[in-house]
Formats: sequence, structure tokens, C-alpha cells
Amino acid sequence: MALCWVAIRRAAAAIGWPTLRCEPAADLDDGALRRELANAHALGELVIRAGMPRDRDMLALRLAELDGEYLSRFPAAALTWPWPR
Repeated sequence: MALCWVAIRRAAAAIGWPTLRCEPAADLDDGALRRELANAHALGELVIRAGMPRDRDMLALRLAELDGEYLSRFPAAALTWPWPR
């Protein structure tokens, strides 16, 4: 059974998985941006497995925003970028 975004956030918190922040990626400092990016990728497994299409779309948008901001701050990272774009 698919879970809604709120249910995914609760499930993630209950098992100790990270939750995502609501701040725009551009407003995060470098450390917070790295943590948010890692958290978004960690939550990807749960969202793919138990999320509704809307949840997957929301996560994909957040990842695109975070990836874009990270690569704009650290352009050299594009040479060794570990995640598919």
C-alpha cells in the first residue's frame, strides 16, 4: 500500500531515517546542503518503495534543486558526481 508524504515523514522519523528541510537549497550553508543532499538520497529508497507518485515527484524536484545548487557551488564535483543526473 502506498503511503502519503506525511506518512513517509513519520515512518522515516520512527525508524531514525533523516527528514528533509523546507528551506530553499540556495539558503543552506555548505554543510547543511551536503547533509540535505545525503538525507534526500537516503530517503529515496523509502519513497521509491512506499511512496505515491506525488511523493516520488516531490523528492525528484528536491533532488534536482539540491543537485543544481551543489554543482553551482562546487563545479569540480561534476567530474566525479556519484549520482545519475
